[in-house]
Amino acid sequence: MKIAVIILACTFALAACAPKSKLDAAQTRIAQLEQEVGQLRAQLARKPDLPITLGFRKALLGSGLVAVVETVEKKPLTILVTLDSAALGTKKSKEMRLNPTGINELSYSDGLTIEPGDTLTFENSNFTAVSFKVPAG
Repeated sequence: MKIAVIILACTFALAACAPKSKLDAAQTRIAQLEQEVGQLRAQLARKPDLPITLGFRKALLGSGLVAVVETVEKKPLTILVTLDSAALGTKKSKEMRLNPTGINELSYSDGLTIEPGDTLTFENSNFTAVSFKVPAG
């Protein structure tokens, strides 16, 4: 009789463990799925890169370089441009309206003297900001 009770107790104990292992597996799977959902939400929330290209040329009048900014947007786009001067350790910002059908230039005449080694950052609330380092000569 004692052995039967022990066997019965062991059977109940083993039976109780089986659902717990299934519960643990389900909880692990739920955690994995929650992580995947978080990653997918982050991807959906990510803004597209600011649709611009940037080139440089020497200024014909005045000092520094001229930044030539083009966009593929089909309508005018207002951006904030920040110049981080490597030589002076200063930052200056300026609002700029990009015309989609023409060339947009930024230079000393806009209050920003652009030199090699400087960093230009372009921002708009609908896009991810982009930064460019001004190349040497």
